[in-house]
Amino acid sequence: MTRGSALAGILTERDIVAKALGEGRDLARIPVTEIMTPDPITLQPDDSVAFVMNAMHVGGYRHVPIVDERNQPLAVVSVKDIIAFIVESFPEEILNLPPKPIRKAKRQDGG
Repeated sequence: MTRGSALAGILTERDIVAKALGEGRDLARIPVTEIMTPDPITLQPDDSVAFVMNAMHVGGYRHVPIVDERNQPLAVVSVKDIIAFIVESFPEEILNLPPKPIRKAKRQDGG
């Protein structure tokens, strides 16, 4: 979300579930600014993928906004984007993993 031109916050499904649905609130009556994460950790386009992964791991984030030098939002990198990047960068290592043996359930219900 932007306020003028600078990033003011980010609204994720985690924000919606934890801060609105989890409390039984009516989504039609809640302003985005009330449940978004204000002033999130951001990175810039020239930061490495390692920095994005570190921010996600340390902060427990699944999304990291990418901003320019004026803090204007450019993109959002998700965990899905990172996994796609890794698979694209290391296709042989990922696609040629040996198959895991099929494990039989101990009980009929799968437990």
